[in-house]
Amino acid sequence: MKKESEIINDEELKRFFLNEAMLLCPSALGDVLEREKLQILYNTLQKIVKLLGVLNHCNLEMHYVEIYHVFGFYFTEKDGEKRKKRKMSERLEDYGQFMYHLVRMKSVIAHYYAYSLQHLRSLEHTMELYYPGYLQNRMKDIPREQKMDILKEETEK
Repeated sequence: MKKESEIINDEELKRFFLNEAMLLCPSALGDVLEREKLQILYNTLQKIVKLLGVLNHCNLEMHYVEIYHVFGFYFTEKDGEKRKKRKMSERLEDYGQFMYHLVRMKSVIAHYYAYSLQHLRSLEHTMELYYPGYLQNRMKDIPREQKMDILKEETEK
């Protein structure tokens, strides 16, 4: 895969990130310095990558099955108010639908996670290039060279 500097020059990349900061981060609007806008965008992208990483690496299928096993046991084996059991069953069904949609979107989550991670690295490069030493709160838990097995499998198909 080509590096971002081979696809787009550094000045265009900086402009892109400044525009994205204004679109993605309401706090970057107004009278804010460019480096502060990039820092705000960087912090937002860190949070997005963290969320997508959790969703990508979580075994959603197991959560879905476990919820039904646990609650199903209590709904059928325990005596109690039928109305309360019905309400809990409806809530469980709603949660189950939510989990089902997440499971179906797992490949999209993986792709967007990889994209966001690369985006974050490109922003780091741009910030270090134009504002050396300004970058704060770097994410330590995400490795620089992370391989996405899911992406490789899908591109080979």
